[in-house]
Amino acid sequence: MKDMALSEEKKKDMRSSVLGGSSGDAPRYPHGLKISLDPDQVKELELDDCYVDEKIKLVAEAKIESVSNDSNEQDDKKGKYITIQITAMEIEKGKEKEKGTEETLYGDY
Repeated sequence: MKDMALSEEKKKDMRSSVLGGSSGDAPRYPHGLKISLDPDQVKELELDDCYVDEKIKLVAEAKIESVSNDSNEQDDKKGKYITIQITAMEIEKGKEKEKGTEETLYGDY
């Protein structure tokens, strides 16, 4: 797995551009990696008894909805932006027996 935490350099850049150079805390992870669940989704995923900072394992199936290329004329950086729609997911809590991705998403075939 890849650690998606922002590097110290990126955090410093965010502090100067977003926080006006203040010494406030920059987020640990990029904004686009956060998932918010409503009460129906919490119930569906059986997360009623979860707590802050609890570690979980998220397994998801998703599809790419859009791909675009962008270039920033100011600093000549090119980037690719991708929008991903999660279509199915499972959350494993605790130290239950680990399942394979296919079994987690689809059960026994």
